[in-house]
Amino acid sequence: MRRWPRACSGRICSTGSRAWGSCSRPRRERVDDLPLLATHLLERAAQRLARQPAVLSPEALRCLWTYPWPGNVRELQHVLEGAMVLSDGVIRPDHLPPAIQRAAQARPATLAGPVLSGSLDEALEEWERRMILDALQQTQGVQARAAKILGVSERSLWYRIKKLGIQVRTPDDTAPA
Repeated sequence: MRRWPRACSGRICSTGSRAWGSCSRPRRERVDDLPLLATHLLERAAQRLARQPAVLSPEALRCLWTYPWPGNVRELQHVLEGAMVLSDGVIRPDHLPPAIQRAAQARPATLAGPVLSGSLDEALEEWERRMILDALQQTQGVQARAAKILGVSERSLWYRIKKLGIQVRTPDDTAPA
């Protein structure tokens, strides 16, 4: 089981370091590590409650993704523990608090992320693809600016573009020859 270093502010750092400073971005801006964090919190809750760990359904994960998360990681922990107690091993949206359910219903499907079907890896890949494509569209294909928008290094963006097979086109590519 992976141990998450706890920062002084109660936020969990995903850097893997044992630094005691607080994370630079709040939970609501770090949705990319939500599935891993949720799995970790569900495993901890299962140990504490002497139960089998519950899993999140794709719909419940979508609800968690769309919620703005005004609190810290403890809020997510309490939500997941409560949902785990109510669930039969699979957490569905109806196991989540009404505020989280309403947030998912209030956001348009285009903002809520990809339609989640299949495996978690497939859903994460589709989410990543859409975020990269949106950033590239905003920057007219300029990868350095897109990387800045996404909060990753240019090298990381280049690797992800290559891994996902995304074709990058700039405004010059569409000009007649």
